[in-house]
Amino acid sequence: MDRLARDAQRVYGGPTGYGGGEQQHSHRTYSTLRDPDQYNDPRTRRSLAPSPPPAGRNIFGFGGGGRRRSSHHHHRAARSPSPRRDRGEAERARFHQGQLNLYREDNRAAGERSLEENSRRRSVARDPYGSRNDDGFRRRYHEGELTRHRESNRRAAAEGGDTRDLLREDVMRRYGRMGESVTTGLPVAEGELFCSCSPTTEATMAPENYDIVIVGAGPVGLLLSTCLARWNYKIKHIDMRAEPTPTGRADGIQPRSLDLLRNMGLKRAIMENEPAKVYEVAFWDPKNGQKGIHRTGTWASCPAFIDARYPFTTLLHQGLIERVFIKDMEDNGVHLQRPWRITGFENDGKDITYPVRVSMTHVDGKETEEVRAKYLFSGEGARSFVREQLGVKITHKDPIAHVWGVMDGVVRTNFPDIKMKCTIHSDAGSIMIIPREANMVRLYVQVASSTDADWDPRKQ
Repeated sequence: MDRLARDAQRVYGGPTGYGGGEQQHSHRTYSTLRDPDQYNDPRTRRSLAPSPPPAGRNIFGFGGGGRRRSSHHHHRAARSPSPRRDRGEAERARFHQGQLNLYREDNRAAGERSLEENSRRRSVARDPYGSRNDDGFRRRYHEGELTRHRESNRRAAAEGGDTRDLLREDVMRRYGRMGESVTTGLPVAEGELFCSCSPTTEATMAPENYDIVIVGAGPVGLLLSTCLARWNYKIKHIDMRAEPTPTGRADGIQPRSLDLLRNMGLKRAIMENEPAKVYEVAFWDPKNGQKGIHRTGTWASCPAFIDARYPFTTLLHQGLIERVFIKDMEDNGVHLQRPWRITGFENDGKDITYPVRVSMTHVDGKETEEVRAKYLFSGEGARSFVREQLGVKITHKDPIAHVWGVMDGVVRTNFPDIKMKCTIHSDAGSIMIIPREANMVRLYVQVASSTDADWDPRKQ
């Protein structure tokens, strides 16, 4: 039963054959409607049942037989025709003809939507990647799936776990037993694998395209990746270390940097690690002509001329800072690829949109990958492969002036400035004190200096 028939039956009661049949009505409410446009008002159309049509006509004003049962008021209207009654009948006929046209149009539109939806579903069943039906995209898609499952197998093997063919299981689970061949575009027989991305086809696979390739997962590279991930850029981010920084390096967050983290919504995650807050830096020097040291001055960690919301330096293990960025990246769909390193890059002019070809390899040398990108960013630090290949040199006035030993720990002492950042000079050498999270203190101890007579920066 179509929508027109269902609605007519709901409003008027009983079966309606569009050409006759029994109809049960009550035309008592019709006299309350003075304006024919009220019939088109959805607020009154369902609650007010129209008056019955004249004898020999069905509810839509067309000819048709059938017996009609009406209320006891009907004999008055049928006994003596009047211009008012004829005008009301004409209005009802126009109303029902309009209703019929409305439902016919609704049925036609619903039919078109159904055809479009069925066509889309058939298209999705043929091509699960959306509207991109080209073989190149399919090959790149499945090559990415193959790489992902190879990485899963490699990790499982390293952990002594199950190394079954996860690729085949995942594809069959997603797409069922029937599909479309990647290389031929023809249906695949029942039981066959949906894609044919075997190792022998790797050389023919087109490199995957990215908006940017980021090398290095220190604070700089991670900050860039975090921002771009929030703006939905396609990112390839690699780092040659297997884990975040295990020992402290650049552990200080300056006041303006903390403002930036607050604006990004990451300050709370940083502060959950209970970092140390340094408001002042103290300077200690030898006493003139006496033994020992004394404080010679202090300096605000954030001078008054710096416009900052938080006037202190935040000191926290770099590895913990990196993990905050990495979690936010993963929440936005970007995963850090470890441990991989870059082996080469070139602007070969083969693709005007993605001009940079980037080669990379796993640190064990057993896997390689090549991608194309619009941009290549190096956040590798002092030993940058990218900077070296570009011939960009670092010029130092004094390359190595001091050698420092670094030690973290919980210190028990009566030194008054142990919770401040201190620079201490003495006749026996120099020490720098930096407070850390978890009630720890970092001590930088000067081991050697370029002013020493036996200066050797590499000596043990």
